[in-house]
Amino acid sequence: MKILICENGQYGYSDYFYYVKYLSRIHQVDYFCLDAGRERIPFDGDQIFIYKRHRSAVGCLKQIIHTLRLIKQRNPDIVIVRYFRYCLFIGLLCKRPAILDIRTVDVNPKKHLRMMHNLLIRMTALFYQHRITIKSEIAKELNIKRNVSIVPLGADFRQERIEQNLDSLKLLYVGTLNNRRIHETIEGLSHFCRSHPDTDVVYTIIGDGKKRYENLLVNQIKLVPTNLTVNYVGYVPTTELDSFYQSHNIGVSYVPIIDAYMPQPVTKTFEYLLAGMIVIGTALPFHNEVITKDNGVITQDNPESFAEGIYHIYKNLESYALKEIQARSLQFSWDNVVNNALIPAIEKACKPNAY
Repeated sequence: MKILICENGQYGYSDYFYYVKYLSRIHQVDYFCLDAGRERIPFDGDQIFIYKRHRSAVGCLKQIIHTLRLIKQRNPDIVIVRYFRYCLFIGLLCKRPAILDIRTVDVNPKKHLRMMHNLLIRMTALFYQHRITIKSEIAKELNIKRNVSIVPLGADFRQERIEQNLDSLKLLYVGTLNNRRIHETIEGLSHFCRSHPDTDVVYTIIGDGKKRYENLLVNQIKLVPTNLTVNYVGYVPTTELDSFYQSHNIGVSYVPIIDAYMPQPVTKTFEYLLAGMIVIGTALPFHNEVITKDNGVITQDNPESFAEGIYHIYKNLESYALKEIQARSLQFSWDNVVNNALIPAIEKACKPNAY
C-alpha cells in the first residue's frame, strides 16, 4: 500500500517515528510534517515533505491547502492524520480514504475548556471514514462508536537486560515535569529513607518543564536525608537513555489521579517494562491493567502512599526477575503494535464497506 502520514509536528519527535520504522518494511510510506526548528531526524520511509510552521490562522489555512495538494499529487491508498485543531478540513476535502488518529482527550484542568475541545475532536471525527485511538476509554469519552480501531501505545525494545541489578534501590523517572507533582516522589522517598537510615537510595530524574515545576523539584531535593541521592539531570535525548535504563532497576510512573488523566495510557510505563524494570505507578485504570505483583506496585498520588510502595518493593526486591519482566513485556513493543493493531486498522479502513 501507499500510505501518507500527516502530522502537525516535526518528524522524529513523536511515536510516529516508530510507525514509519515498522510500516516501511512492507509498505510505501510518505510523510508530511512541519519544521519546528529542531534537529532533523533521518527518515526511514519513501519520501518526506516538510512544510514551514505557521502559527497564524492564515498560515494554518495554507498548511491545509498544501496538505490537500500533496494528497492529490501522491495519490495514496490511505491517509493517516494525527489530530490537530484544523484537520477537520482535510477529512472534509480529502478525496482518498482517511484515518483520524486521536491520541488523547483534552487534559485541561478547567472542565468547561476540556468539554469544548473534546466536542471539537468529536465533530472533526465525523468527517473521517475511520478513526484510531490508543484506548477504548478515549473513544467512549468522545462518544465515537462506529468505525474506530484501537491502536495502543508502545515502546521500542532497546536492548536486552544485561543483569538483575537488584543489590539496591535505584529509581529512574523519565518524562515531563509539568503537572506531574514529581517533587512528591522525592518527599515520599525521603519518608522511606528516614525510616530506613541504613539503606542508601539513588533517584535519577530526567526531563524538564516550566520553571515553577523545576523550582518545586530543586527545593524538595534540598530537604532529602543523607542516605538519599537525587540526581536531577534535565533533558536527555531518547537515543542516550539506554545506560540509564540499564543502571536503574525501578521506573517511576507517577501521574496524578485526576479526571483529565483517567483515560490516558502512560508511555513511560511501557518503556520501563520493556527495559526490564520494576514499575511503581499511581492507581490509574491503565496501570491497573499492566502493573502486576510480578512487575511492580500501584500507589495513590501522595508522598505517604509512594513511600509505602517503595517499602513494598524493598522488602520483596529479590523476588523480582528483571529479565522476565522484560520478556513478558514484548507485547508492548512498537513492532508488535504496528503489525498486530495498526496494519489491521489500515486494511479495514481501505475496504469500501468500512466507510
